[in-house]
Amino acid sequence: MDRDELLEQLAAWQREVNTAVASRATGVIPEIRRTEELSRLRPLKVAPAQLALRIPVLVGPTGYVNYDNRQYSMHPDAIGLSGTLFLYPDRVRIVAGRFEAWHARIEEPRGKSTLPEHRAALVAAASGTRGRRYLKRQQLLEVGEPALEYLTEITHRRPAPGSRRSRSCSSCSSRTGQSHCARRSPPPWPRAPSAWSTCAATSSSVAAAEAGPQSARRSGSRRPRSASRSCRCEPRDDALESMLRRLHLANAPRIYRALCEQAEREHWSYHDFLAMLVAEEIAHRQQTRLQRLARKARFPFIKTIEEFDFTLQSTIRQTLIGSYLTADFVTEGRCLVLSGKTGRGKTHLAIAIAYRAIQNGFDALFCTAAALIDALSEAAAAGKLRERLHDYVSPDVLVIDEVGYLSYGPDAANVLFHVVNERHQKRRAMLFTTNKATSDWGNVLHDHDLADVIVDRVLERGRVLKLDGPSYRTRHLNLDGQPQAGVSTKPARISGIHPAEFLEPTADAAEEWRCLFECHDGGDNTCRPTPVSPIREDNRRSWPSDVGDPHADRSGRNSGAGAIPSANEVTLLCEARVLPRQPTRIKRQ
Repeated sequence: MDRDELLEQLAAWQREVNTAVASRATGVIPEIRRTEELSRLRPLKVAPAQLALRIPVLVGPTGYVNYDNRQYSMHPDAIGLSGTLFLYPDRVRIVAGRFEAWHARIEEPRGKSTLPEHRAALVAAASGTRGRRYLKRQQLLEVGEPALEYLTEITHRRPAPGSRRSRSCSSCSSRTGQSHCARRSPPPWPRAPSAWSTCAATSSSVAAAEAGPQSARRSGSRRPRSASRSCRCEPRDDALESMLRRLHLANAPRIYRALCEQAEREHWSYHDFLAMLVAEEIAHRQQTRLQRLARKARFPFIKTIEEFDFTLQSTIRQTLIGSYLTADFVTEGRCLVLSGKTGRGKTHLAIAIAYRAIQNGFDALFCTAAALIDALSEAAAAGKLRERLHDYVSPDVLVIDEVGYLSYGPDAANVLFHVVNERHQKRRAMLFTTNKATSDWGNVLHDHDLADVIVDRVLERGRVLKLDGPSYRTRHLNLDGQPQAGVSTKPARISGIHPAEFLEPTADAAEEWRCLFECHDGGDNTCRPTPVSPIREDNRRSWPSDVGDPHADRSGRNSGAGAIPSANEVTLLCEARVLPRQPTRIKRQ
């Protein structure tokens, strides 16, 4: 089948679908439906020729945008910028930052469109003594094999003017008529020097500078070799690592090899490679700083605010502590007292706030109230209170845990006052966790007056948050009287739609119940048992009409012969006041 036959079959299929076969969705032939709706159609506000596809692009290192194996030029100042390519039927529009270019759309594959102003700008950027070397190299590489041969020849076969090799080559050519350098076969094309290659001459000069003037004197007055022979750029990993360590870059020597391979594979520019190397070093330093300050803070464990379960708290929400997670909590010297029973997450929340302060660029210290008081009491007894007090005053955030949990010495209020007073004057943030109310701190510290002074300074720029709810440690035991999941709090039902919670009565118990409650009026005001029909096997239970029978028919009549609950059910019915406690006479209706 040739192309003409295929087009003919396609046209026949289109005529059949549009004019002969009804649509499955509407049940009408499309051509008839189009004719009916033609009067209601309106022209488009935008002509089809003005509609364009938007394609994200990137201006390459040579100043060209590559789309569908076709290249369009851009201004050299737009190199590296991301932009948008608007693809029209007959033209192409490229916008990258403040630069914009219009090109005729290229139809043939591997085509290239260069505007005259872009060519002039590229030539100006790559020419002259201040031209961009990167653009020069890229333009030469684009020329292809002739450019590579030319670069090889000028690099390895043409010595520098005035050098010893140049003079020997000139004398050789004057004697033999052919240069000795030209007779030698050209060496293979060397690997292009990269951003991570170091120069041997540079590394030797660095080593000479480190050796000092004595090395220079031992070397005598020997002249250095020609730069064309000694200053060849070769990979020197050991020299580069030593220089990176001299700059105190701890992470760069470990990752630069992997970044070099990635840069070669993804064709990064020098700027992108350097930016990535610096970003990785900064991220490593940030992580190292967090780990160092967390160890210095002496946290018993690391907890974050994201790990705190606010669903178990009935008195606190994350919005209440949002201001304590910012840098203003430390810079303004605020305080926070977390009060509540044990297991409510007070220490978790205090460590999370202190760790967030470390992430914001501050340092912190965690200690228990007993350890702080004991350390300062021993220092006061040895006459070194001021020196020891500096350890608790200098941190930006101080967390004092378990205030009131243990008994303290008689001077507990005195040493704690020194810490609180010093930090209050220097506007340093403090966090307290306690299971006692602040009004009861006097009993804990053995000095009510000094305890009131401490609380007054703490709450001047702080507040008290009470944590309530079940304990985190024993919430699976339901010791706080909270309803457990899956356990119903509704009273038990005797019967109903759900299965009965009590055993079915026997025939003997049913007979006793009927003899007890079913009586008739015999004229002498006596109550005698009334004979009843035997109980059906498929319906062994029936209930009084005021209780309701699940086996009753639509007319409301019981299908059984009478009420036959067991003794336990009778007791429950009497307690619920559904049945009287004493048997009553039931008259015939």
